[in-house]
Amino acid sequence: MSKKLIIIGNGLGMALNPEHFSLANAMNRVWDGDSLDTKQKELIGALKGIDAGTGPTGEDKLIATQIALGLLSDFRDRLGDDALDRWFTGYAKNFPHTLRRYIFEIAFDLYSYEVPAAKQNLWENFTQHFIKFIMETKSHVATLNYDDLIYEKVVNGVVIDGKKWVPQEVQPGKKFPYIRDGFINRGYPQFRQDSFDFSGDCGFYLHLHGTPLFATKGSQHIKLPRCDMSFNEETRRRHIILANPKDKRELISQSEILDNLWKKQLPRCIREANEIIVFGYSGLDEHLNERLADAKATKKWVIEWSRTKHALHDSEIIEGAEVSAEQFWTKKLGQNVQVKRLDNILDFTEWYNPDDHIPF
Repeated sequence: MSKKLIIIGNGLGMALNPEHFSLANAMNRVWDGDSLDTKQKELIGALKGIDAGTGPTGEDKLIATQIALGLLSDFRDRLGDDALDRWFTGYAKNFPHTLRRYIFEIAFDLYSYEVPAAKQNLWENFTQHFIKFIMETKSHVATLNYDDLIYEKVVNGVVIDGKKWVPQEVQPGKKFPYIRDGFINRGYPQFRQDSFDFSGDCGFYLHLHGTPLFATKGSQHIKLPRCDMSFNEETRRRHIILANPKDKRELISQSEILDNLWKKQLPRCIREANEIIVFGYSGLDEHLNERLADAKATKKWVIEWSRTKHALHDSEIIEGAEVSAEQFWTKKLGQNVQVKRLDNILDFTEWYNPDDHIPF
């Protein structure tokens, strides 16, 4: 049966609750909350391009934070810690900690969502079809956001016609599960690169931009229990990519977990996939687009909201001019792309053959 790679973007959450899953809204909620104290907000708010009253309101507004981190690191290398104490206030010296805390709280805010009763039937229908598909085909799943929407179903499973389907259960007669995420269960599950290397067929689940679940404790990269993700000193090193798009490649390379997923596991998933389905993705992460475009012979499907508007920003057309979905995605992902636009992408269930979806 055809193995696919399914890449899931923020459109999944937006289809459920656009107010909650809007990144700008999550950033505002954290800024208006009490996870950062006044001095920490003043420090971030003092950076160029950031409104001290609202804080950053999008990934593009975070470019100054990475510049500040780089300069502080350079000062530390050149001056040493003793001189740094005289040159910088305690809050300024602790800016890396402040930024990590801020980014974690945003990711945790987006992660912390329960599907309301009014959306349960729609959500269960969508996830039942999806989980059954990835288990039957051993397809790969790669998510770009921090929420628990699909991962919860991978861990806890779904019930279909009285039968429970759980992708992380060990396959009958096998020693491996239907889907792997790179962590071995020993106390806190630990990330092991060799956990992806085995003889046998199963899917991979890749959190390409990290998740609040990932942390470093001492020298070990671990996955925290889904009920215990609070920010603390013991596990303050997190693996979450929230930055200006141009900085994401560098930040990914600084995380052993994410660097492995991007350099080894994602290319493997692309090679093994007979087709790629891009679901609810904006198309703005060029570090992903380039990898998908390189798979020239692989058929690619894009499933997106029917009211999505697209614009290209390059020298070939007027900057910002609106273009068709087909033109946009061909530019981003290369040839061999087909687009399906739905009024609600959660109505999509034709994973085996997207051509079977006929909008009403």
